[in-house]
Amino acid sequence: MRPSFSNIQLDAVVALATSLRDDTKCKVSEEFWHGTNNAAFKVTFEDGVEWICRVHEEANNVSTTYTTARLNSAVATMQYIKSNSSIPVPTIHAYDSRNTVPGLGSGYIMMDFIPGIEVDCSPGTLCDENEIQVYEQLAQVTWELSRPRFHQIGPLYQSIQGDFYIGPFVNEQGNSFGPFDTAVEFFKFKVERIRYRYTEGLKTDARSDADRERAHSLLSLYEKIAAQLSDYDDGNYPLAHGDLGTHNVLFVRDLTGNLQISGVLDWDSAHASAWPDFGQFPALMEISMAGI
Repeated sequence: MRPSFSNIQLDAVVALATSLRDDTKCKVSEEFWHGTNNAAFKVTFEDGVEWICRVHEEANNVSTTYTTARLNSAVATMQYIKSNSSIPVPTIHAYDSRNTVPGLGSGYIMMDFIPGIEVDCSPGTLCDENEIQVYEQLAQVTWELSRPRFHQIGPLYQSIQGDFYIGPFVNEQGNSFGPFDTAVEFFKFKVERIRYRYTEGLKTDARSDADRERAHSLLSLYEKIAAQLSDYDDGNYPLAHGDLGTHNVLFVRDLTGNLQISGVLDWDSAHASAWPDFGQFPALMEISMAGI
């Protein structure tokens, strides 16, 4: 069903995992998880150790510069978070951001398997006590991400020497933007991305003249607002996850039945960001305006 995942081979995942643990035998579950760009396979070794192999898709219309930068930044961010916070993230055992091995996609990360479940915070799904536990712990994650401060806005990378630094955003065409010194520059960049995606979407999406006019008016408003977002405009930028929500957080229940975060996943969109962008409400937990 997903042609971009069709070249992934379980035998290649097994061979990679076995080689990384001194030829310890393992098996890979045929069931897997996937998002927009990645598929994740559970690897179980004969001694009981469990890993996850996350493989990036092979997309013909995407630059390798983009996929390489995205994976390198995700790895660097996870390693930074593991060393500089108490946020639970998987330990990374190996990765290749420009893979050439058949069957392993365009890049992969081999990391620890973290047990846990996603929770559904739809109204009425959890009891009030559990909802409070989820909100409080997501707030704690957000607080911890606000503590590191960076002088520029952009994704986090790691040099060969092991130093962390802020680098450019890279789009799917392989073009680089930033890093940005001010929040205004960053928001102007975001507006341009929105305009580009809208323009590209019009090529295949038929819209009425009225819809087009409203969209252009909205984009013009975005541009005007971007130029005015000058509060906290220089330096001391926090680290945004980029897609923080219950769909990227795993929970387990402790002995008393309380929900505890066991892992925060999917750091592909993480970046040092401006404070108005950092302060977004967790994804999938927004207040529904239906009926109000």
